Amino acid sequence: MRSSPPSDVSGRAYTDDRPMCGVGGAAEQGDEADEAWSTSELRSLSPVFGGPSGPSRSSGGRTMSEVSTFRLYVLRAMYLLLVVGLGLTIWPGILHAPEDLPHMNGVVRSLLGALSLLAILGIRYPLGMLPLLFFELVWKVIWVLAFGLPVWSGHRLDPGMQETLKACLMGVVLCPLVIPWRYAYAHYLKAPGDPWGRRAASGPS
Repeated sequence: MRSSPPSDVSGRAYTDDRPMCGVGGAAEQGDEADEAWSTSELRSLSPVFGGPSGPSRSSGGRTMSEVSTFRLYVLRAMYLLLVVGLGLTIWPGILHAPEDLPHMNGVVRSLLGALSLLAILGIRYPLGMLPLLFFELVWKVIWVLAFGLPVWSGHRLDPGMQETLKACLMGVVLCPLVIPWRYAYAHYLKAPGDPWGRRAASGPS
């Protein structure tokens, strides 16, 4: 004779399809929620760090246009220009630095050397490394406004500062031309920021 499944006080029978309620069931539900959250986060980041693998969506649900292939190659050319230019002008001074090199000169060479190495990643990930171009644009604008133009207006440019001013002005012109500003606005200003803490898993209590 078959025994009926156990039931609660209301007469409803317990079945194997009911969710587990103990510590083990809560842990399984938590793992599933974490996995779902991680998957959604990776999907939201893939347009930024994996290139234009698919169209991203704005907060209103409308599809943002992809960055064109031509623009991606223009970005790669900009990163290549940084790699070659800094490689020829900065890295010889890093590899064969004089012993009496002033402290801040060594700091500047190290910073620009790091910039050239990171620009290599930009050739492969032109959209993911856009913050590198933001940095390149911002520091050159600061130098031109705070140091280059005052010295130029006072007719005190020496050959070294003249070359630096030319290089910075070239960056100030080229960076705004190659940066896809619509994409940058959608992903770095309009998109929601990363959570400050662990996101609570939503589900039945």
